[in-house]
Amino acid sequence: MAAHDVDTPAGEVAALLTSSGWDVAAPPARLGSGDAREDDALAFGRLMLQQLAAGQRASALWRLRTDRIRAVLDARAVALVFQPIVDLHTEAVIGYEALSRFASRPTRTPDKWFGEAGAVGLGVELEVLAIEKAVEAVPQLPDGCYLSVNVSPPVATSPRLVQALSEAPLERLVLEITEHEAVTDYAVLNESLAPLRRRGLRVAVDDAGSGFASFRHVVKLEPDIVKLDTSLVHEIDCDRVLRALGYSLTAFASALGAVVAEGVETEREVDALRFLGVPYAQGYHFGRPDALPASAPPSTVPSLAG
Repeated sequence: MAAHDVDTPAGEVAALLTSSGWDVAAPPARLGSGDAREDDALAFGRLMLQQLAAGQRASALWRLRTDRIRAVLDARAVALVFQPIVDLHTEAVIGYEALSRFASRPTRTPDKWFGEAGAVGLGVELEVLAIEKAVEAVPQLPDGCYLSVNVSPPVATSPRLVQALSEAPLERLVLEITEHEAVTDYAVLNESLAPLRRRGLRVAVDDAGSGFASFRHVVKLEPDIVKLDTSLVHEIDCDRVLRALGYSLTAFASALGAVVAEGVETEREVDALRFLGVPYAQGYHFGRPDALPASAPPSTVPSLAG
């Protein structure tokens, strides 16, 4: 089939492959002769085109995702909502957790946006943007309240974090170290956070009790705040095993710093947590994520106490 006779099906496929950069000068050795060779060449060509199309689709999808994240970064299109953190004894609001929201399309949860940003190599940039937005919100906080912000280990060790927090009132900020990505070197992480902590920044470990990794976080990071995972809090009022575990974790975590129970949804859970000695909590029972209040609510606790 010299010079790719495009009047034949195999020749047409070969011409398409050649125009796409494939070397089809020498077909596979297994190809036969005559009609069999023609059929084999056609099948081979179609397979190559399928692979080429798959590669082109993957490349196009990568560009789409990258452009989508870059558009969010360029427009600084990250909005924040805030969930209150309360003192369980007085139910006064002592702080808020800042949570990211995205109005850009496609409509999906924040973790999907951050996951896609990480997949295209822009995860640090998107997280830093969310942190910058949180810093901008600090002056709007009610008096005596702090702001808690989620940060992954790669961002916590990035110079971009130091830059984003250079002018921030660190005594009013808490960084919650998340487990979306594993900590590869705790010494590096602690070294990166040490200058910020000396300036007043506090560190929290999120999802304590959800697995071994969270305990490793507590031991290695020596956090100022330990946040009990929602799985330990849900229905703790009617599960004696959860109550026993919650009591043990609270005693352990209180030796290091303050304890915050996450995911509190009922008054009975509040009563059980108070009985166990948990001092602080957040969850739908106290308020869903929303805008900061227009006027400051009374706050009798200016900072978390261990």
